[in-house]
Amino acid sequence: MTIHGAFGLCNNDEFGSEELYVVVKRLDLDLQDRIDDIEREAQQITGRGSWRYAQQRVDSLRKQDFNSKSDPLSEAEVESLARLRDMNPTERTRDQDRELRLLLARVPISTADASVLARMRELESQRRRLLRRVEMRSSANQPGSLRVYPDDELQVVLMEDDPFFDDTCFGSTVLLDPSALTTPSLEIKKEDNTLLTLNFRPLSR
Repeated sequence: MTIHGAFGLCNNDEFGSEELYVVVKRLDLDLQDRIDDIEREAQQITGRGSWRYAQQRVDSLRKQDFNSKSDPLSEAEVESLARLRDMNPTERTRDQDRELRLLLARVPISTADASVLARMRELESQRRRLLRRVEMRSSANQPGSLRVYPDDELQVVLMEDDPFFDDTCFGSTVLLDPSALTTPSLEIKKEDNTLLTLNFRPLSR
């Protein structure tokens, strides 16, 4: 994928800006259904409403599991934890609330949470493998590639990296009819400007 520029389509873009990147997705209903199944299971076992929040829950468990093993609670800290937990929350001082949070972050995770963590590792690995077959991100600094086939439908979105929320600059749908794949490249234009070039390389047999 070659990015030529956004030509004023982004909020703060400049020609040849290194903040630009492209996301390309293949429309493959079978693979997408499998990804959706993985995400639904993740939401179910973590009690979260989306894959993103399921990952946040698991990241928190991973951190707690690491902390509990690398810096286990001492007997005195276990006693302090029990005392703070027994207190009425409205009676705890700000320092006591902070101490409770720090101690809770080092409590060993439960057997049930350990099971969730192990299963989520499997689901994340499966999801990554499937995503590599349907989606890629490509930029000037980190070029990506994606295997495509004749008659594939591609969703191509030009984005601009932003510290707070990435901007969507341009989107297009490309149908790869067999004749398109006989050419070395395919240009994507907006009016008279060439924004992107899809570069094709046949697979060695």
